[in-house]
Amino acid sequence: MEEIEVMEMREISGRIVTFVALLLCAELAAAQFGADEYQQDMWSKPKGKVETIQAKGKILAMQGEVIQVANDELKQQWLVKLPREPAGISVSGTARPTYLQPGMMVRFSGQFDSKGNSHAPIEKLEVFTPKPVKEGMLPDQQQFGIFPEAVFGAKMLEDATASGQPKIEVASFVVSGQLRGFRKGELFVAAGATLVRASLAEKAEISVDVPDYRWVRAGDEIEVHGWSYPHLMTHVVATRVAIKASQPFGELPEEKPGKAPATPAGKRAGPGAKTDNEELPF
Repeated sequence: MEEIEVMEMREISGRIVTFVALLLCAELAAAQFGADEYQQDMWSKPKGKVETIQAKGKILAMQGEVIQVANDELKQQWLVKLPREPAGISVSGTARPTYLQPGMMVRFSGQFDSKGNSHAPIEKLEVFTPKPVKEGMLPDQQQFGIFPEAVFGAKMLEDATASGQPKIEVASFVVSGQLRGFRKGELFVAAGATLVRASLAEKAEISVDVPDYRWVRAGDEIEVHGWSYPHLMTHVVATRVAIKASQPFGELPEEKPGKAPATPAGKRAGPGAKTDNEELPF
């Protein structure tokens, strides 16, 4: 009888020890989660005194949303955390025709007749990002469609037609819309309710201005506006960054599809890239 009571006491004690161990593990996990949450929050919302930072330099590498920036003249380096909002990011540069992909928003001016036929290759094309639509506001329809390049000139055309003079068949228009396709030098753009077809000149100037840091590469120039803690002046939380590409976007024409473009300034600092196999902070 006594042996049975001893065994029952041992079983109860074992259960208590197991419960206490599980409780301690849960508390440690909660404490760790709280620390991680606080660390994440301290970089998104300043805690205490901060310093305003403005820095310029070249990008050395990138990992996730953190960019390593260096200024050789000042002998300084920073680790810059990119803004969360796309409105705070500007990546600009030039591009080759191979950069153009369906879904991009493009804008260009050209010569078109009354039937919408293009009468000259497009010499300049812009890849842009539409203005964000704020809550409670209607989309800006003027961002997309086909518009006379000069309103004053359009009025003159109307007056000339009303006076009985011959109507000019070809005029300059601005086309703004979504690129639906690009094949054999031909652009297919959905500009509002109209599908525009136009040829792109072989040496057309293509400019890019997008809030997409995925195109960032080592060697690109960057201007940073943000803040940091006084004891961590080299760790900058950016509120606005302007990045200028050092090389044109898009593959070289002679390269095979899918081959990564050459980056003479250094290795590509795309998402997930690391520097010397070291983890960057933040």
